[in-house]
Amino acid sequence: MLDAARSNGISDLSRDLTDEVDFLGKVRSAICVVNANPKALAVMGLDWRDKFLDRYCSFLPLSDANLRSCLFALETGDVLFERDTTVPGPQGAVLSLRVTLHFPRGGEASDPIQCSMIDLTEHKPVSDDLARTRSDLEHAMRITSIGEVSGTIAHEVNQPLAAIRAMSRRRSGG
Repeated sequence: MLDAARSNGISDLSRDLTDEVDFLGKVRSAICVVNANPKALAVMGLDWRDKFLDRYCSFLPLSDANLRSCLFALETGDVLFERDTTVPGPQGAVLSLRVTLHFPRGGEASDPIQCSMIDLTEHKPVSDDLARTRSDLEHAMRITSIGEVSGTIAHEVNQPLAAIRAMSRRRSGG
């Protein structure tokens, strides 16, 4: 399809395909999964491969922007394309996936392309909790530092004041 686009006058994919929604739709519909391992089936909550192959083709987990980026990577000879995305999973759950496409080296024929998916669904809430905890800890450390600085300033200010008071009492006889 990229060869056909080039023969139709598209020389710079990053510029010429920016708004080509029809072209992206055709590319998306031409992509088909030909095999899937048991782990991919388990992630998707499916028990047999044909269901996955049929279903996966209908929800390719790349937005138009990511699909454009994927095509640019393929066009420029990159050997790896990786994006984090979300897709509908079993029983309507949303899955967070890291999708990695491994392109052939040296501009060889690009059919088929190996795709790897890592399920980040359970990782994301833990990562969010870790970030939240880290933020809370940093806030507590700032408050502690402010308290320490305040104590130091109070000590430094009170020392001369106490000396002035003591001198004042001595002079007044009190």
